[in-house]
Amino acid sequence: MKSVTDAPRVAITGGGIIGLSCAFALAQAGARVSLFERGEFGGAASGAAAGMLAPNAEAVQDGAEAAVAEFCRHSLTLWPDFAARIEKLSGESLPLSWSGSLIVTDTAEEAADMAEAARAGGGKAEALDREGLLARQAGLGEEAGHGVWLPEEGHVDPRAAVSALVAALRAMDVEIVENASVRGVETRRGALRALRVEHDGATRSVACDAAVIASGIEPALAGSCPALRLLYPVKGQMLALDGAGVALSRVVRGGAYLIPRADGEIWVGASSEHGAADMKLQDSVIRRLRRAAERLMPALADAAELRRWAGLRPGTRDSLPLIGADGPEGVFLAAGHYRNGVLAAPATAEAITAMILEGETPELAAPFAPARTSALTRV
Repeated sequence: MKSVTDAPRVAITGGGIIGLSCAFALAQAGARVSLFERGEFGGAASGAAAGMLAPNAEAVQDGAEAAVAEFCRHSLTLWPDFAARIEKLSGESLPLSWSGSLIVTDTAEEAADMAEAARAGGGKAEALDREGLLARQAGLGEEAGHGVWLPEEGHVDPRAAVSALVAALRAMDVEIVENASVRGVETRRGALRALRVEHDGATRSVACDAAVIASGIEPALAGSCPALRLLYPVKGQMLALDGAGVALSRVVRGGAYLIPRADGEIWVGASSEHGAADMKLQDSVIRRLRRAAERLMPALADAAELRRWAGLRPGTRDSLPLIGADGPEGVFLAAGHYRNGVLAAPATAEAITAMILEGETPELAAPFAPARTSALTRV
């Protein structure tokens, strides 16, 4: 580890799980880190996320790009140690549920194809008939005749992850500031010199050797970092149901997804409304999600709705995240993870740390270099 005098100064904008994870990894590796969040920590996409750790399901059901799926599978393997290190420093519990997940399909052929695709990508998967589905999750609806069992997958509470990361960073004496907006990048001879940060009505220059832009859609920085123009919002709406009396033991997908929480809630999600930038909740969307949930688990028909919420995921036009250098020398992006921010956080933090401290780009992160977007940002 470098001494305090020669440790690089890294400024990070964005206090969601990606920015916090990058700050944690960099600080543990010896960097002097400052992090600035324009609102509250975890108050944007991370606070609205479902927290699924499901790279195989994302790949075979939702069509994740091959490079994204491989990166996320790697990140899945990092989560246990990553969570343990956060717990040790924070003193907070960050439990990971590894109960696996089920995908309910329309036909046996679809189930077989999904299972084969998951195995081809390096995951474990098994095609199931109705008997096999019910053996792993009792109470499924009559339409659940075929499906896929993905035993390696799980979920984490993203709010707990944000809270524990914040506590761990404070325990390491990392400067983390809420309600602080980054207004621009200051350079000298084409290289980063400082971030311009506004907080409590005053603007100051935060000198840094490297900066990580992990705040998603950031218009104030798009002039300096052209790849940020590739980002666009994808709205998602979800609801929480009272799971009392409903024996849901693992994530179940099919028209919607159901996530059992340790506190007894069952989360139901989620819509994907590309280009929608509002946070308005729509009764029609919530009703559709609820109907899909009740088809999966009929016992949910009588479950009380506890709350509903919406969030904006940062998507990109080519469906790949932005991880790497962009704009002035010393500026790095960690953005555009769409549905995979929680899952990909450890691998993103690992990659950003290697890029800044070692000058190396991990092979699995190479497809996400912002330089690839130059042609797209000109159209």
